[in-house]
Amino acid sequence: LTVFPGLALGQATATLVGQNLGAGLFRRAWLTIWTSVGVYLFFMTLAGTGIYFAAESLVWIFDRNPEVVREGAVLLRAMALAFPALATAVILSKTFGGAGKTVPPMMSSAAAHLFFQVSAAAAWSQSDGLLGAYWAIAMAFVVHGVLNLCLCLYFLRPSRLARSHPVSQV
Repeated sequence: LTVFPGLALGQATATLVGQNLGAGLFRRAWLTIWTSVGVYLFFMTLAGTGIYFAAESLVWIFDRNPEVVREGAVLLRAMALAFPALATAVILSKTFGGAGKTVPPMMSSAAAHLFFQVSAAAAWSQSDGLLGAYWAIAMAFVVHGVLNLCLCLYFLRPSRLARSHPVSQV
């Protein structure tokens, strides 16, 4: 449930970024990106903290089997630690779409989830069982967030956009 607000905020950010870029307002687009990242990062940090400390209670709502509660809490805690990176990944992925650049988020998503997550889960689950698989999922979101951050800093910084945008060359 914590991802849905980010998807909505990301879509709104994409729209504002696209409008600002179309108007040649590159700094304003840049500020929109980082304002949205900050808002969702704050929300996901709070949500992740709450989920981390209430993990057993949250799983208990759905199943009262002690083994299920214990294992579900381990998974929720691992994922909760990745929430800030997930926030960054979601907002920046949507932002690229608004800027008309759909390849960078596709590549970062593929690298993080198809390559890193699958290979890490295969390797880590051999030594750590389910915990290794859980950490592979969580760490894939960290990789995704870091990759999107680096790609955003490269492709969407105002000085680069001003050089490459048709509006600025008129």
